[in-house]
Amino acid sequence: MKCPACGAEVVEQAVFCHQCGERLGARRADVVLSGEGPTGQPGGGPSAGPADTAGGAAPVVRIQQAAGTRAPDEPDRELWRGEFCAKAMLGQWILGGLATALLVALAIWRQTERIWITVVVLVLLYWAYQALMLLYRKASIRYRLTARRFYHERGVLRRKVSVVEVIHIDDIAFEQSLLERLTGVGTIRIASADRSDPELRIWGIERAKDAFSAIDQARQAERDRRGLRVEQV
Repeated sequence: MKCPACGAEVVEQAVFCHQCGERLGARRADVVLSGEGPTGQPGGGPSAGPADTAGGAAPVVRIQQAAGTRAPDEPDRELWRGEFCAKAMLGQWILGGLATALLVALAIWRQTERIWITVVVLVLLYWAYQALMLLYRKASIRYRLTARRFYHERGVLRRKVSVVEVIHIDDIAFEQSLLERLTGVGTIRIASADRSDPELRIWGIERAKDAFSAIDQARQAERDRRGLRVEQV
């Protein structure tokens, strides 16, 4: 047969023209990985039939890309944006409040100037540290999700930006403690093929469950847009 674009001779089973790269007709490119080829030799070939699978042969994994399923390139739109939420530190504040109450009770019980000075200094240092940590995290942690990429920005004086392609995300998990469920914050863990950040931890964000769903849906939508599908036959 001939390529409709350049007229080059191509084999009947070809999906793309070897000369110009034109897709030939409305076919699908099927790559079949199996234990045996059609002649019994190792290598590619048609997938095993029912008789082969009944004999205990290894399952066939088929990776398909449907012709014409990939949408044309379009601007990468933003889907979600987040930052560190103060509610993520609520547990530390509760413990700090209890510790402050115990120290004040100790100072009242002992009624000495030295104890009062020590308690006041410790309480001021603790809550000053908590305030500084909150300001630092609010200023240094940024998250942004687009239709194709996930951006993780961190740092104040020295800014570091990690970019993960959503199609490269292998696994995504969502975690919440009891207190986090009450406040709506949580932690998202992303495992991907990215070399710089193979395991990315997104923590301290508000409406974490919505962010988790947005990332998962963006990953699936990008796979559908590129026409990628993995099947086990």
